[in-house]
Amino acid sequence: MFAPANQTHFRLILKGLKYELKVLSLTGREAISQPFAFDIELVSEHPSFDLEALLHKPA
Repeated sequence: MFAPANQTHFRLILKGLKYELKVLSLTGREAISQPFAFDIELVSEHPSFDLEALLHKPA
C-alpha cells in the first residue's frame, strides 16, 4: 500500500529532546573539491519550543 505524499517520512531525533521535530524539507549540495552541505527545515507542533536550546547539539 502506498503512503500519501502529505505524510512526514523523516524525523530529527535529538538526545534529551522531549518533542518530536518533523522534517519539512531537505536540500543537499555537493561539488568536486568542495565540502558538502545539507539544509534541513524542521517543524514542531509545540509553539513554545526553545529553538536556541538546539544550537551546538549533536544530532
